[in-house]
Parts: sequence; structure tokens; C-alpha cells
Amino acid sequence: YIFLYNTYMRSNTEILRTRKDSLARLLATEDLVIEHKKVPTAYFEPKNRKLVCPILKEDMSNQLYDLFMGHEVGHALITPADGWHDAVCEKGATYKGYLNVLEDIRIEKHIKNKYAGLRKIFYDAYGELHNDLDFFGVKGYDVNKLAFIDRINLYFKIGHKIMVDFSKEEQKLVNLMDTKMDTWEKVVKMADYLFELSKLEELQQQTDTNAMSVETSEGDGDAIPQDSDNQEQEGDAEDSIGGGMESEE
Repeated sequence: YIFLYNTYMRSNTEILRTRKDSLARLLATEDLVIEHKKVPTAYFEPKNRKLVCPILKEDMSNQLYDLFMGHEVGHALITPADGWHDAVCEKGATYKGYLNVLEDIRIEKHIKNKYAGLRKIFYDAYGELHNDLDFFGVKGYDVNKLAFIDRINLYFKIGHKIMVDFSKEEQKLVNLMDTKMDTWEKVVKMADYLFELSKLEELQQQTDTNAMSVETSEGDGDAIPQDSDNQEQEGDAEDSIGGGMESEE
């Protein structure tokens, strides 16, 4: 009986995957190469036109398949192969992370606008990933201690499940991402800005650490003066980024 049950489950899983593969090709309007693998997350290879769906568990729900397929089809539809490759190669893995988070925002907004039925699926499936699988690894953790780019990622994916805080200046940038970042060029511009801003934040943290060390070793002596460049950089965020982010109708 156990053998028959396992055979039955494998058969059902294979049928489900075949159906989801067909759905993804239909949504993408092209004959994508689709693979199912035991990998940490889904991904799409723009040049090879290959979509890889993760096998997180053998009995993955319909909505998880739809989330992964829908998300990657979003990349298939509007992420430029040449632009993605060139941007990643030029600036390395850390910059790629920034670019990926921001492009995810753009492609998910696009795919949900194109196929409105995916809105609730994405909402529920992201909740399942967080609640049942701790997919983002933040259960029991104060997410507001994370870097800005990580909070951006969590806000746009599971912000309906956790409370993600932003400073006033950060919120201006988040609003721009949500309402104006509708082309690949704008994604790259925002990634460039945030990537440079992160370097200033790291420098600020180092300065703060040094100041604390001086205060600890010298009692109540004056701390090292703080660099104001970071504050000024954030204060100019809306002007420097927003000026090039008028939505295209």
C-alpha cells in the first residue's frame, strides 16, 4: 500500500507540474524551457529562456507553483537579457542583489496588472512561504535591523505579514519604487543610487563604531564628529531619483 501511495503521489505531482509548465508557457506566450529542481528559489535565465522552479517540498501547493511560475514569467516578459547580463557583469554580485530586488518589484507589478487573477495568488502564496516555510528566514527576527535593500525586499513581498519600518527619506524612495519605477532604465538608476547609498551607510556605521570606542575608552570625552554626507544624500533622494522617474503612460 505504501508503494502504491507513493507512486500515486508522484504521478499526481508530475501531472501538476506538467500543467503548471503549460500555464507558464501560455502566460509567457513562448515555448520556455522549464525545469523543476531542488534549489533554494526560482530563477529565470533571460538569454537561455529557461525557467527553473524550486522543489521546496514534494507536496507543494497550487498557489506556490503559480507564484513561482508567475514571478519568473514576469522576468521572461520584460527583463532585458542583454541589459541584465551587462549590469551584473560590470558591478559584481552585491550590485546584482540590488538589481534583482528592484527588478522583482517592477516585474511583479507588471505581471499582476497583466493577469489580475495573480494578485490574490501572490498575496496568499507569499504568506504561505513566510508562515509555513520561513522562506525569507526572518521569523523571530527584528527585520527593522536589516539593511535598507533587505527591508525593501521584505516589504514588497511579505509586507502584509510583517511590519517593516522606513525612515521618512527611505519611505520617499519606497514610494518612488512603487509608483514610478516602470522601466528597466529606472530600475538600473535606482539600483545605482541605492548601491552608492549603501556604501555611505557602511562608512557611517564604521564612524559610529569608532565614536563609541572613543567614548568607552575616554569616559565622557567628545565623540568623533559624525559625517553629514549620508543625511544629505538621503535628503536629496527624491530630487536626484524622482526627476528621472516619471511614469510612462
